[in-house]
Amino acid sequence: MNRLYPLIITTISFLFALQSKSQSIKGRWEGRMENEHLQVNIEQRGGRICGYTYDYELNNPPDHCKAKFEGRFDAATKTWYLKGIEFFENSGSHVFMYLTLWKEQDDPANKLRARVSTSSFNSLFDDGTYLTLTRASTLPNRMPVYMAPCFPETKRTVRPPLKKTIPTKPVVKPKPVVKPKSTVKPQTKPVVKPKPPVKPQPKPVPPKPVIADTVIKKVPVPTPVLPDHKLITTKMKERKQTEQSRIALDVDHINLKIYDNGEIDGDTVSVFYNKKLLVSHQRLSDKPINIDIDFDKDTNIHEITLYAENLGSIPPNTALIVVTAGKQRFELRSKASLSENAVLVFERKPNP
Repeated sequence: MNRLYPLIITTISFLFALQSKSQSIKGRWEGRMENEHLQVNIEQRGGRICGYTYDYELNNPPDHCKAKFEGRFDAATKTWYLKGIEFFENSGSHVFMYLTLWKEQDDPANKLRARVSTSSFNSLFDDGTYLTLTRASTLPNRMPVYMAPCFPETKRTVRPPLKKTIPTKPVVKPKPVVKPKSTVKPQTKPVVKPKPPVKPQPKPVPPKPVIADTVIKKVPVPTPVLPDHKLITTKMKERKQTEQSRIALDVDHINLKIYDNGEIDGDTVSVFYNKKLLVSHQRLSDKPINIDIDFDKDTNIHEITLYAENLGSIPPNTALIVVTAGKQRFELRSKASLSENAVLVFERKPNP
């Protein structure tokens, strides 16, 4: 009995470690969902997970979406439940997914069973799309810089140790030394020499008068000074207007968030709506330039123009524009130069 007890403890510890390992699904998982390719990037903290999904049509890869999700582990059923909560790329026709992940008894560590639904978490026996996911990497792809992290770290403030105060001896100032008074001899008055006599100077001769008819005065013509916003608008209209995106919408209001696309290199832009200046000399970075726009009701064509004030250290002037229009979200990119403007066109088409 004494020999059998350590063996039982070792076996239970091994099974517990194996079970804990099987519950770790952190990494990048991929699989085929009917005519779509699905990628699931998972970050894990115990029973909590989050990350983002990326799926696209196999016959038309531009038809795609990327969505952030959050999820949890149900220990009773040994099942993971994931729910989409925010799009950061969407070609226009995609909706949030509900994913259910689990493992069968004989499944290897790099295999997951999955069920995809667009309505809710249901049981594993009702309608839905079923597929098998394979772990492509033990590390997930990183979230974009403008999305909130999965598990934000909290820093603890550490107080510095208290310094011991050493009592100092009082400083005794020495008594001032009184110098004896010195005997000052009386000063004698200086001898003033008489000034030499001043010679009379001749009176100045006035200049001859100039006849006004013989002199032609040149009056400088002042050049007109334009206000700063009018000057930028004039320069913008002189450049080539290049349409780089066109999207049909059924809303009256949009929100723009403009970032530097790629490496932050000091790009500066001015932004126009239908040739009217909205913001000027704004530097692009990983923090967005936030603009709300109410569409003009007198027209159905609405143009957003990005005017490059400079090209930064890496030409050309590039930007990432995240557009929110009602429940729709678009991610557009622009490229401008000192001779060409980037134009984004929004065509308003009301619902019938």
